[in-house]
Amino acid sequence: MPEKSSRARVAGLPNPSSWGRYALSLLSSSPGPLVVVRASEEDLEDAADAVKALALLTGRPAPEAAFFGEDSSARLAGIERLHRGAPLVFATPEGLAVGASAAADYAKERVTVRLRAGPKRQVLLDRLAALGYTRVDFVESPGEFAARGSVVDFHPLEPARAVRVLYDGDAVVSLRAFDTATQTTRPELLEEAVAGPAAEHPSATTLGALLSGRGTWLVEPGLEPEAAPPSLLVVGPPAPGAAAVDLGWEAF
Repeated sequence: MPEKSSRARVAGLPNPSSWGRYALSLLSSSPGPLVVVRASEEDLEDAADAVKALALLTGRPAPEAAFFGEDSSARLAGIERLHRGAPLVFATPEGLAVGASAAADYAKERVTVRLRAGPKRQVLLDRLAALGYTRVDFVESPGEFAARGSVVDFHPLEPARAVRVLYDGDAVVSLRAFDTATQTTRPELLEEAVAGPAAEHPSATTLGALLSGRGTWLVEPGLEPEAAPPSLLVVGPPAPGAAAVDLGWEAF
């Protein structure tokens, strides 16, 4: 039986900081991801910054958030965060319109390197190239990879950590992070490292369609999702006869 959807108007959110404050308060009760949609990317970034600052002020860690605006690298990093279970999504309408794979398909696209396992060296190189990574002499930025003898370096978009793989034949014998500025390997061994896509590709499904019908959405009027989520909160003056919440944060 489909889950019943609730819809309400929310008044009293006069600025991006108040949006961030309200988003943080909603997180603990949101069924699934909390999706915040605004037309202005600048306002969206300010709301995301407010969430981080207010979490710090209240003594709790900032929630992991996926951001979908005009920057393609940030969108790709956001997809990886969503796949890992990020509870908070910030998106513009344009960000929601980009193509995205369903969770099961995305899991197959990623390549996972495991210590004492694999994949084989040439397989890893082929997968990184297919995922849109750029081959360079030395890795300095996210979305790059390099190969020198038994060493393969790559820099995922998320987490933004460069990884060095050392092979003995086709076996992974060392897996560590490294500093791209000095090319110095860090001492701690990693058990695994994941490389997600470094380039967007056409898809029949959009991010908005995948998220539509899930979680709680906090949106501006006119930016409602295609399918009604369990909870839809539209920020604006109350409509006659509609459920409404007035937070009274006009001075916030």
